[in-house]
Amino acid sequence: MVKITDPLTINKMEIANRYVAAPMLTDTLDALGYVNERYIHTMIDTAKGGWGLVWVQAAMVHPTGQVVRNQIAIYDDSYTPGLFELASEIKRQGPKVGIQLFHAGALATPKVLRTPDRTPVSASPVPSFLNPAVKCRELSDKEIWELIDCYGAAAARAKEAEFDCVEIHACHGSLINQFIAPRVNKRTDVWGQNKLLFLTSVIESVRKNVGPDFPVVVRWSVDEHSPVGYTVDDTCKTYVPAIVKAGADAIDCTSGCVDVSGFWVIQPTYWEQGCLVKEARRVKEVAGVPVGTVGKIMDPKMAERIIEEGSADWVQLGRPSWADTHYAKKALEGRYEDVRKCIACDWCTYLYLAVKNVVARCAVNWEFGREIRYLELKKAEKPKDVLIVGGGIAGMEAARVATLRGHRVTIYEKKKLGGIINIASDIPYLYTTDLKQIADWLITQNRKLGVEVKEQEVTPELVEKLNPDAVIVATGSLPLIPDIPGIRGPNVITLDDYLWEKPELGKKIVVLGGVEGAEISVSLARQNKSVTLVSETDNIIGAPYLFNPMRTAALLLVYIPEAKVNVITNAKVKEITKDGVRILDKEGKEQFLEADNVVLAFGRKPVDELAKALRGKVKELYTIGDCVKPGAVYNAIDDANHVARLL
Repeated sequence: MVKITDPLTINKMEIANRYVAAPMLTDTLDALGYVNERYIHTMIDTAKGGWGLVWVQAAMVHPTGQVVRNQIAIYDDSYTPGLFELASEIKRQGPKVGIQLFHAGALATPKVLRTPDRTPVSASPVPSFLNPAVKCRELSDKEIWELIDCYGAAAARAKEAEFDCVEIHACHGSLINQFIAPRVNKRTDVWGQNKLLFLTSVIESVRKNVGPDFPVVVRWSVDEHSPVGYTVDDTCKTYVPAIVKAGADAIDCTSGCVDVSGFWVIQPTYWEQGCLVKEARRVKEVAGVPVGTVGKIMDPKMAERIIEEGSADWVQLGRPSWADTHYAKKALEGRYEDVRKCIACDWCTYLYLAVKNVVARCAVNWEFGREIRYLELKKAEKPKDVLIVGGGIAGMEAARVATLRGHRVTIYEKKKLGGIINIASDIPYLYTTDLKQIADWLITQNRKLGVEVKEQEVTPELVEKLNPDAVIVATGSLPLIPDIPGIRGPNVITLDDYLWEKPELGKKIVVLGGVEGAEISVSLARQNKSVTLVSETDNIIGAPYLFNPMRTAALLLVYIPEAKVNVITNAKVKEITKDGVRILDKEGKEQFLEADNVVLAFGRKPVDELAKALRGKVKELYTIGDCVKPGAVYNAIDDANHVARLL
C-alpha cells in the first residue's frame, strides 16, 4: 500500500513525500511582476513546512494574461534572475519547486492589464469573465502561435532559473479552457474546428523547450459542472488521452470554471471536505501518469487516506497551506492536533480577486504574507500578568500570542471557549462545521502552552482584586433587538438562542433580518418549515462571524431558491403578534405574515460594558474582537495579534 510519506517520481524528478503546496495567487509581487523580498520570505516559510513539492503561483507568459494586480511574470528574460533566486531559496529548505505557466485570456482583469488598451484577449470576442461590460478582443492566428511560443519560452526560462518542473494552467476558465469551450470558442478556423489544438500545441511547445527529461504537469478542471460545459466523462474519454499524448508527465486535477461554476473553483464553506477527490480517482483510472487531487483537504488524516486508497498519487493543498504553512511537516510528524486547519472562509481569495489594492491574507494565520516583518515573534522585554476577558476567537488568539511572547495569561470565560463559533459551526442541515476547526486549534494550543482558563464572570471588582498588569477585553457581541412592539413575545426567539438550544419550532416561521437571517432561513426550510425571510434592505446574504463571497453567492444563487424560502426585501417591520408579523412592503402596503415562531436576526451589537467600566481604572486596557465592532474571524485574529504583539 502506497503511503503519503512515500516518495513520488514524475518523469526524472523524485519528490520526498506526497504533500504538495498548491500555486495560490498572493498579489504580493513587484508591481511589474518581478520577484521581491516579501514574496521570497513567504515562500521560504512555506518551503520549511515539510512539503515534497512547492508550486510558485501562476506566472504570466504574456502581458495580456494578467488576472491580479501584482502577479508574478515570466514572459521576459529580465524576470529570470529573480526567479532563480526564488527557486534557490525554496530548494534550500528541502522541497522540489515548480512554477505554473498561466494566461488569463477572458479571465484577465481589465483594470490591472498593463497593455495600452487594457482589453483582454480570448479565442472569440466574448465578454470579460470578471467585467462583462468589457468585450475581449479575438486573437488572430498569428497571435495564437505567438502565445504558444510564449508558453514554451516561459518554460525554458523556468528551467534556466533551476525550477525542478513546470505546470501548465489549463483550468478554471483560463485561456486554454477558453479555446476548448464552445461557449467561448466560436471560431470557424482550425482553432475552432479542433478545440483541443491550442492545449496540445502549448504542451508540445513546452516539451520542445525543456527537453524529454524535465517534468511537465498539466493542471486540469476535470468537470465544468455546467450544462454548457464538459464533464468528467469527457475528461476521461477525450482530454486525458490528448494531454498525455501531447507530452504531459502528470495531471493535477481540479474542477470548475469561473464563468459557469465558480463554486467548484473555490469550494465554499458549505461543501464537505475532500469534495473533488472522486473526480481525481476517475482520472487516475485512465491516465497512466501520476495524478494529483485538491479541494478542501483540511484534515491530514483524510490526505493520508486519499493516497492509501489509491484515489490520487499526491495531495495538493491550497488554502490549507496558507492556514498552516507547516501543515505537511506537522502531519508527517504525527502532530495532527497542531495543524491549524483552514476554515474555507475565502478571505484569502476575496482580497485579491476583488482587486481592492489589498494583498492576500489568511483569516486564521495572521503571519501569512507578513513573514518579512512579523514571522519572528519577539519576546516581551518585561513579562506581564495579563487578564483576558472572553474566550472566543479573539481572546484565545491573544492568549496564545501573548503567552508565546513570555507573558503570564489567564482567560476568563463564563460560558464556553470558542464564543460565537460554537453556534456558527453547528447550524442544522447546513454544513458549517469547518468553522469549529480554528476554535479547536486555539483551545489545544493554549492548553499546551499552559494558559489558565477560569469559568467565571468578570466584574470590575474582580479585576481590581486581581490587579493584573494588562486587561484585554474580548467580550464579544449579542443579538441586536430593536424596539418593535411584540418583540419580547413567547413566540419570538433570537438566532443565538435558537442555535444554542435548538428548540422545536412551529411549521410557519418568519425570520427577521436579511444579513444574519439567510443561513437560518435555509436551515429551517430544510427542516420542512415554511419560511419567510424579511429584510429591511435589499441585502439577504451574510453572517457576522464569516465573510465569504462564495458562501454568500451560494446562499443567494442556489440555497435560498432551492429551499423555497419566501424573501421579502426593503420591508419595515411594524409589529409582532402571537399570530405573526405585520410589515410594510417596499410599496408601502401593509402585509400580515402568519407565523408560529419568529426568529430575530437583525445583526449584532458589541458587549462593551465591562470595557467602559474599566477605563482609567487599570494599568493597561485593550479591547479586541466583536466587543469593538462585530466582524469576521479575520477581524478577531487581526485585532488579537495587533494587541498581543504590543504588550
